Amino acid sequence: MASKPLARSSDGCWTCRLRRKKCDEARPQCAACEALEISCLYSDEKPEWMDGGDRQAEKAEEVKAEVKKKAAWRRERKYLTGIEPGIEELSVADGASELNFTTQNDASRKKTTVGANNAASSTNSSWDSPQNSSSEATSNTTPSSSTAEPGALSSGDGMYIQGQQFAAHATTQSFLSSAPVGTVPYHSLNERELTFLTMYLDYVFPFLFPFYRPPLLQSGRGWLLILLLRKRTLLHSALSLATYFFAVATDNLLSGHELCREHNRSELEKQHELTLKELQHDVAVVNERGVASDLIESARIMESIVQLVVFEVAVTRRIACAESWMVHLDGAFVMFEQIMEHHASSGEGDGKHYCWHAIIGQLGVGSQMPTLGFSPSGDPYPYNSDQAAMRFFTALLLFADVISATALETTPRLYRFHGILLESSSGSFAGVDITGPQINLESIVGIKNSVITLLAQAADLHAWKKEMTKNGSLSMVQLVTRASQIETPLRGLIACLEQQRQSANDGHGNQVPPMTNPIDFIAQYNVGLPIIPSSSTVWTSLIWAYASLTYLCTIVSGWQPSCPEIRASVAATIDLLASAPVPASVRSVVWPFCVTGCLALPEEEGIFRGLVESLGPLSSFGTIAGALRVMEAVWARRGQLGPDWTMAEGLRGVGTGVMLV
Repeated sequence: MASKPLARSSDGCWTCRLRRKKCDEARPQCAACEALEISCLYSDEKPEWMDGGDRQAEKAEEVKAEVKKKAAWRRERKYLTGIEPGIEELSVADGASELNFTTQNDASRKKTTVGANNAASSTNSSWDSPQNSSSEATSNTTPSSSTAEPGALSSGDGMYIQGQQFAAHATTQSFLSSAPVGTVPYHSLNERELTFLTMYLDYVFPFLFPFYRPPLLQSGRGWLLILLLRKRTLLHSALSLATYFFAVATDNLLSGHELCREHNRSELEKQHELTLKELQHDVAVVNERGVASDLIESARIMESIVQLVVFEVAVTRRIACAESWMVHLDGAFVMFEQIMEHHASSGEGDGKHYCWHAIIGQLGVGSQMPTLGFSPSGDPYPYNSDQAAMRFFTALLLFADVISATALETTPRLYRFHGILLESSSGSFAGVDITGPQINLESIVGIKNSVITLLAQAADLHAWKKEMTKNGSLSMVQLVTRASQIETPLRGLIACLEQQRQSANDGHGNQVPPMTNPIDFIAQYNVGLPIIPSSSTVWTSLIWAYASLTYLCTIVSGWQPSCPEIRASVAATIDLLASAPVPASVRSVVWPFCVTGCLALPEEEGIFRGLVESLGPLSSFGTIAGALRVMEAVWARRGQLGPDWTMAEGLRGVGTGVMLV
């Protein structure tokens, strides 16, 4: 017997009445509102906005927008639920993969390679074309490891880093020598997609990463275009960002183009949905092959996930909660840990060591990039696209890891890798001496490695304090001792940066023009954006250092805005913010901007609002506007917050964890 259709009722929820929909009158939430995941309102008295006039119409538009927003989130969640099981299967347990995957004999290696090639062929078949077959033919004739460029890792080679010998991984080489290189043929992209792809390269990427200007000898940013045409996940994510960037940048410039804006919104949702579909497929493929057998594809998937995190935090208006970026970030952590375990580790237990150049070396096997045989930076050879991408996205992952830890009150997930990646090391690789950190954050996000490593130590201390407090075993003596071990080098770093900042001025507050490096002259031509002075990294690092000191003081002293130590570092940070080289520089200091603003005095609130307003419409692209919302939520509770309140609670002031990168 067919169920009786619902009839409109005067006792239905006010939301359904506003939407002029039938209501089943279920309480506390009717079926219609529950299905749409929107607010369901029951009350004996008519709401004030139900006036049959302008207020009712305005409320109807709000509900309509909420319905649309939640629909987008449901679509995203559908793909997230498909991604999560794959991520869980890739999780690391006791330093080894949980996958039932082995490479102990030639038979298993042969099976792995055949399976990987079949999977890769099926992945590429949907978009390969006869014109692209020449690319595959070329890749199959790539020089073997025995004839590779200097510095490439051959089957019998290894490397010597910090007193440890690291052997080459034969499984990876077997795969590299036979795996086809798939690319997205440019003629498969329509005119709109090609336009937005170029917009991403010329405007969006430089806007997001203004400090990233790789020198000519490191092949510039060519790797980015190559990667976008190799991985559809990255391509769709880039198109999503470009679509949103264009919509935001032109919002106040164009009038009477609502149809175009609606088309852009639809295109944004479409490209993001395609990104998630491709990522779900990629995770399934690498889960079947195993990270141990396929370094290149595993690295590209990790990079795709990090790029998705960049999208989630940049396009803040469409994110209903932190669930999406947290899931994606966790997936990137798992992939990176697996890559390090399978392709960069040597030894067992306490004797285990990791070598970053083992990964870089394997990614260079069979490279068709020309090799000059030297590198002024100390690296053994210029990077091919996979090497450059791995360095770039690993830097972003390490950076995001530390920032997210401050909001989640946890130790940074990749904390154990800081020693080999972010701190100075020495050794040799393919006969070339290597010194200094393997990942240079300053060249990518404009912050010196030492600042981020000290902030990571502070986040670790905060997590320890939280755990000790929970167990009722917190020792204030131990807390102060550990904090002083972070504070001393942090204050020394601040003094050093202050001296560098002063030496960059001519004594009258004017910046001295930097010396021109002939080989970097091309960096003066950055499409679409003004050049940020090279000395800005000192300004950026100094602001991050002061904010890290503020954060450390709140861990020890609690939430006390008037505490002399806290007040001193907050005031110093505000002075630096007021002297930003260009307004756009504020985008590179969002976390310090928020931490400082949360502890600012009432009369200083206008400074922070003014800095956001100075960015114009592009303030809504990225996290700077979200940081201001966090500050305003804290300001609204000023005087109600006790000393036990934490900075992490402040960063969650809008009801969810925020990623302030």
